[in-house]
Amino acid sequence: VNSTLSETGVQQGKVLAEWLASEPVVAVLCSPLLRSTVTAELIARPHGLVPQIDTDLSDIDRGDWSGLTIHETRAHFPGQFESWCTDLEYTDHGGESFAQARYRAQMLLQRVQKYAATAEHDVAVVLVTHLTRIACILSHVMDKDQAGWMEIVEGDTIPSGSAVLLEFDPASDEIAVRLPEVNGDGGTQEVKAGVYLPSRLQQTPHQDKPMSSASPWFRRHDDRYGGSTLAPLSIKMNSSAEAHGSSIEGRVISVVPLPKLLMPEHNLKDSLVVLIDALRMTSTMVTAMGEGLAAAELLPSISDVKQKVANYDRSSIILGGEQKRVLIPGFDRDNSPRMYLEGVAGKTALFLTTNGTRAVPWVNQSKLLVLGSFLNIDAVIQSIVFHASSVSTVLLVCSGTDRGQARSE
Repeated sequence: VNSTLSETGVQQGKVLAEWLASEPVVAVLCSPLLRSTVTAELIARPHGLVPQIDTDLSDIDRGDWSGLTIHETRAHFPGQFESWCTDLEYTDHGGESFAQARYRAQMLLQRVQKYAATAEHDVAVVLVTHLTRIACILSHVMDKDQAGWMEIVEGDTIPSGSAVLLEFDPASDEIAVRLPEVNGDGGTQEVKAGVYLPSRLQQTPHQDKPMSSASPWFRRHDDRYGGSTLAPLSIKMNSSAEAHGSSIEGRVISVVPLPKLLMPEHNLKDSLVVLIDALRMTSTMVTAMGEGLAAAELLPSISDVKQKVANYDRSSIILGGEQKRVLIPGFDRDNSPRMYLEGVAGKTALFLTTNGTRAVPWVNQSKLLVLGSFLNIDAVIQSIVFHASSVSTVLLVCSGTDRGQARSE
């Protein structure tokens, strides 16, 4: 959730800014989230600097667990967090592995050290980030494993609004770690000190797959555009168009095999998108609507579902969906169409699936959005023909598999 700072957070930022005002700060780097950028602006202002956004300072990529506490993650995804805590390369949740997180920390620190390498005197670089990312940085510097990362995240050593000092010694390649406590007067009290050699990771991190930077699921440090490998298909259906008083002659219907392959050239805001998740999400929604479901909200994460629930009378909604083909703990029904043949009339479904609903944020800026499946194929074709004259192109977008990262067979 990209919330801004609370009043307490603003006050903490001002205290940090006052404490750092006399330091030789040459750069302030921050996470893209609002609460980080606001804090960074407070710190940068006394030095006449403009904060620089560095996406490697973003909160750790939690994938399916985004927006959930560790307790909630364990409840909704039994065994997954435990696997992440024991397997260095675990990414089944769709987020970062511990090895990737530490590698990002290593690359970040190498960039920070370049400031010192070009300076003629001691300088300070301020990084405004989140607890999980600080834990990753310290795990790299202090050579901690997942258990050490958990001690930092679940402990009270680094409270909100505090600071961690990393002191680089270019001569010895050592990094001293200090965890100061900033009090209300801007003073500090050293709580813990030590000298640690930065670890040298041997693991080769998984490379992020290319994604469109315009996408709401844009992965950090990857602004490359993927391209559809299928050439646009020109389809003419003159006779059907004429019967509906519309013409699609010359219209282009583009087949996009994965949401992440959408490009600016697809002109999404002036397109009719048919989102296809043939076997489950769209089929289930078509079935439920046919049985009298009043409305549905297609959501990309459990965190989003939790927020939406608060807007409804619980008896008026159905929590439906799956993660990896398994009913989500605490949800009412899975994603099988058969589960929506009864008891849905007049209700609203809050729906989450591994692939289908996660594709919606990619296409929600389209001019018209149609859900496509085998069950409503005739209606889909009629919608394309009827609305063809009011859009520049028609996009057939497949939700894919593995959270939209792989093509459906």
